[in-house]
Amino acid sequence: MTTRLAVLLLASGWVCAQAQPKSSAASLFTLESLGGAAHVLKAADYNTNIGLIQTPAGVILIDPMPRRENLAALQQLIQQRFDPAVVFILNTHSHEDHTGGNEFFVGHGARLVVLPLALKEIRSITLRSHSAADHVYFDPAGHWMFVGDLYDGSWHPTFYAGGVAGFTEAMLALLALGDELTWIIPGHGKPVRKPALRGYLLDTLRWVARVRLLKQQGLSAQQMKADAELLGLLQRFNTAGQASVFVPDAALQRFIDRTLAVIERESVAAGPAR
Repeated sequence: MTTRLAVLLLASGWVCAQAQPKSSAASLFTLESLGGAAHVLKAADYNTNIGLIQTPAGVILIDPMPRRENLAALQQLIQQRFDPAVVFILNTHSHEDHTGGNEFFVGHGARLVVLPLALKEIRSITLRSHSAADHVYFDPAGHWMFVGDLYDGSWHPTFYAGGVAGFTEAMLALLALGDELTWIIPGHGKPVRKPALRGYLLDTLRWVARVRLLKQQGLSAQQMKADAELLGLLQRFNTAGQASVFVPDAALQRFIDRTLAVIERESVAAGPAR
């Protein structure tokens, strides 16, 4: 590398430290178009969906965390494929598997955007279900919405911060956005349409109702793991059709325990029955 080229590379805030063949970065990722300017990126060895929205002002990245070892390759892919003047970073919530790339990209010239948004190509609402602050980003025209872990297409629901009430409110808010053709991009798993989201809401409420009933019958969390109806409801969340164990035993125990904790917390908040 000549001295002149090295200086030019170091002077740019949005370049990789060392040029590599285009195929080396592209081969690590899948890039799916949602139509128009919106795309979903995913690393082959990491499960978090990354949003990429092209705008006249630059590229908007949502949850750009493809695994730390893949950050430089993601940067290279974006540079080579989209050549953005500016990169804006948005996060659906604060968990590491969604925010873990922030420091890297900001260190290379990207801008971390905090609410309220000042980007006309995208809108947002904030809900409370999976985390204390779940930010949903959506197209004003109603073509797509990135919902983070409010909906997870690869795992069971995790509604522990907002409880059943917060989860239900969040799902109804999402269903009120856009129309039946709106793409819903989960934090993990495949993009879906509204019917899948309705099923997710109903199946989650059925799961909670079954756990509540089994608790009233005096079953422990350990005993609940053997309940055929509960296990059938669990498989409703296996939308990818995983042939192996969908939720390992320890994770199932944790899911039941946390569901019980939510039920207990909401029972206390509601006060004694009259």
